[in-house]
Amino acid sequence: MARPKAWRAKRRLWRKIHNGVDEQTLEIRAIEVTGSNVGDAPMLPELLDQIPADVEI
Repeated sequence: MARPKAWRAKRRLWRKIHNGVDEQTLEIRAIEVTGSNVGDAPMLPELLDQIPADVEI
């Protein structure tokens, strides 16, 4: 017997938010949204590219 459509499990798609926050002001300085299969380390270059060159990090 087949389950009713409402009972069928749906595949969930998860997203990750990678962000860079200014430690002193708590202001978000950089942000990227990816799929759940992307780790934090590979996103670092993209996050750093969002911060202007004249800003000290």
